[in-house]
Amino acid sequence: MRRDLLMLQIKKLSYPLTFLLITAFIFASCSSGEKIDSSLVATWDDSHSLSTDDFKTKLISMSGSVDNAKRQSLDWRFSQLNSYVNEQLLLEEARLRGIDKRTTILNCCEEQIHTLQMKEEEARDQEANEQIVKILVKDRVMTEERVKDFWEHDQFEMRARHLLVYMPPEIVGEDTLAYWQKIQKLDELVKTGKNFNALIDKYSDDKPKGGRRHGDLGFFRWGQMVDEFQDAVWALEPGQISEPVKSQFGYHIIQLIDKRSLKIQFDISHVLIACRRKSDVAETTLAYERAMMVLQKAREEGVDFAELARAHSEDKETWTNGHSGFKHRGTLDDNLWEALQGMKAGELDGPIRTSVGYHIIKLHEVKKEEIPFSDPDEKVRITGILRELHKEELAQAGQAFADSIFRAYDVAYSQDGLNFFCSKVNTPEMLDNIELDRLTNFSEDDLKTIIVEDRLRSLTIGDFAKRYQAFPLPAGELDEDRVKNEIVELYLWELYFKDIAKNLNLYTDPEVIEAQKWSSENVIKLELDFDILQENVHPTEEEIEAYYKKHFLKGQIPELVEPLENIHREISDDVRYEKLDETRANFLKTLRKKFDLRVNSKAVEEIWPIIEPLPQESIDERLGAVKERRRIGKEAKQRRKEANEIQMQLTPGKTQTFMRDGKEIKVKVGEPRPATKKDKNEEPTSRVKQSKSGQSKQVIELKPKKIDK
Repeated sequence: MRRDLLMLQIKKLSYPLTFLLITAFIFASCSSGEKIDSSLVATWDDSHSLSTDDFKTKLISMSGSVDNAKRQSLDWRFSQLNSYVNEQLLLEEARLRGIDKRTTILNCCEEQIHTLQMKEEEARDQEANEQIVKILVKDRVMTEERVKDFWEHDQFEMRARHLLVYMPPEIVGEDTLAYWQKIQKLDELVKTGKNFNALIDKYSDDKPKGGRRHGDLGFFRWGQMVDEFQDAVWALEPGQISEPVKSQFGYHIIQLIDKRSLKIQFDISHVLIACRRKSDVAETTLAYERAMMVLQKAREEGVDFAELARAHSEDKETWTNGHSGFKHRGTLDDNLWEALQGMKAGELDGPIRTSVGYHIIKLHEVKKEEIPFSDPDEKVRITGILRELHKEELAQAGQAFADSIFRAYDVAYSQDGLNFFCSKVNTPEMLDNIELDRLTNFSEDDLKTIIVEDRLRSLTIGDFAKRYQAFPLPAGELDEDRVKNEIVELYLWELYFKDIAKNLNLYTDPEVIEAQKWSSENVIKLELDFDILQENVHPTEEEIEAYYKKHFLKGQIPELVEPLENIHREISDDVRYEKLDETRANFLKTLRKKFDLRVNSKAVEEIWPIIEPLPQESIDERLGAVKERRRIGKEAKQRRKEANEIQMQLTPGKTQTFMRDGKEIKVKVGEPRPATKKDKNEEPTSRVKQSKSGQSKQVIELKPKKIDK
């Protein structure tokens, strides 16, 4: 019986946490005893509880952010609480049954069960490996000083203009003198009071596009420009002009236009009218007109913006009330960030174009984002940016680390062993039939052939056959280099990382222990699942016969159907599987009573204000409107294609004329925003985002690098 149940579990259930799929709310079947402390959301077994603060943290973790958690329904909160408490009750029951103390599992299904038992060690080793790479590679490149220096510079973003004397990279030595003399003469003109903007327009070799003038590079952050350039910019105050600066592009004279803090957050609501960046003219116009209609309604006296968003927004994440919460620089589209800079609390703006459509935004509050360098999440953020900026340096450090380990272990390959291995796994039969196990093509003597040796061990073909018995070898012909890189060295790294982890005492590291504990608990819960199935799931002959008639005989010719006696075992397993959900639900009800589970429903409800989900008919209508605009756009595009017409470019601020239902419609698509007060003393520039795609496409362009975080 036990073997049947294990086979059923492995065959039908590919996940270990099967009990957690029960979605009936726990408050419906909890003890009605004395009330629990208002600071708790649940208690059980007199000694266990879940506080409101801890539950709130779990909700934020499950949803990805505070704002996402607040937008979830009350049902979602209870489902998360249900899952967590179910897990704790199951673990407690498993401990009472002594499952966590079991040292052996029945011999049936040995290979599958062995895989489950190995998960705990694999989880431990995986986390330990990540710690090794962090300690011996990443932390040596991303030093504390380097991270802190970046953090200190990342408090502001700068807007600058520059005059560039481009110098081709092949120019070296005395040939650079002419370029130096040219920049020196221009620098003298600047110092004598000549108009810097006019000098840029006449002499600069970099002509930024996208609506900017006079060498304006827009706003950029630390890490987006080459080192020499950003060092000079961050040393300036607004209005100051630098001395000539040399970079890989040539010589620059730089003026800092503006400097603004990145450490602010905007609490906003928005209405999105969906429209992809490359949408057809017709679709874009429909979206823009709808966004303008929403903006006009939003400006009417007494209009509730939340209700407006609920009625019109096409953002699935926020359409219940439009509220996006506090957003910082890394979570806002460039255009939205630019628009918010000149706004005050309570103001509206739009339509603002992003890659997903047109936005009408309302600003609720602006606050400073004071995050100290000691904050762990801030260090993780900065380190992530640095790793992206210094990918090549990290790759070189990783390769150097690998080379040093292999030298330390005196790794030496057996050429004869490699040649023999390749000859056996690359036979025509093996290459033509991908379903064959290529490691079975070896005799007992063949398996003793040595492939590689180091100062601690010799590894034979048999060692690799054992290592890869559960994982097929890479497909295709395996030459010597592929065998080394994709088979041998992967196994060697497993062995070496374990040695290093022990030497660094990483198996006692809290993060490693936590990963091991998590995997161990999964195996314990799976074992409890087996126990409960054994105790409770016993299909009767009547149930088996009824299942056979329903799924095998119905609508079929009886003589052509497999007889029940031939597939009795399979049908029994299927019936048992169908009964699992009911069995688990009943078992969990028993556990709730046994451990006296009590839930503070009021505390769950009051964690955040409850937002009613959008009715399904409203969702269908909203999504239907988006599809309809896209359909119109596709049809218009097809008509132009058939008529051999070229789609007009949607130039910001330009009036486009369209025909609809025999009427001529004129609309300004993506009209630029007016300049802010800070900009009014400068030459007018478009408030449409000065995007990186709008930079000059010349090879000499000084283009900010992308920073995602």
